[in-house]
This record gives sequence, structure tokens and C-alpha cells, in this order.
Amino acid sequence: MRSLKDKFAYAFVGLKKGVLEDRSVKLQCFIAALVILFCLFLPLARWEWGIVLLLCTLVIALEFVNSVIEKCVDLICPHYDERAKTIKDLMAGAVLFVSLAAAGIFVIILGGKII
Repeated sequence: MRSLKDKFAYAFVGLKKGVLEDRSVKLQCFIAALVILFCLFLPLARWEWGIVLLLCTLVIALEFVNSVIEKCVDLICPHYDERAKTIKDLMAGAVLFVSLAAAGIFVIILGGKII
């Protein structure tokens, strides 16, 4: 049985690989960093900060899941298959859906602060 230390070590390796090697995860982290940096200049309440950080985390985590599913599909089905494409498209759609919802919530929260 793996020790707790080993489990955390594996998790940090996965985090590092995602952030440093996966283009989509990198992009989402960059966007989240810009949002957080922008928010530093606004008078956000604690609950607003909580929502901003939660949404950034949710989008990045879902992008990790998307990348994992894409890699699994590629491993199982290395050649082109319409069903594999559908799986990837659906997962990308899920990331887009959550990203658009997060952007809408950011506009609601941040819009009042800017105006």
C-alpha cells in the first residue's frame, strides 16, 4: 500500500505535468492568473474572492479532466474514429460551458466594481 507521502508526490507530479506540459491547462492557468491579478485592483468582498477562486479552480480542474479523457481516448483508439471524436468534442463542450458560465459570473461580480 502506498504511503500518504507517495500519493501526494504522485499528485504533485501530475499537477506539474498538467501546468507545464499541457497547452490547454497552461492556457486556463494563464487566464486564471490574469483574472486574479485584475481582481487584486478591485475592492472585492471575501465572498466574491471565494467565488472568483472557486470558478478559476473549477475551470482548471475540468481542463485537467478533459486532458485525461483525451489521453485515454487516444490510448484506446489511436486511429481516427467518429465515436472517439464525439467523446472529445463532448468533453471540450463541457469545459467551454463551464468557462462561459464562469465568465458570465465574473462579469456580474466584476462589472459592478468597475462601473
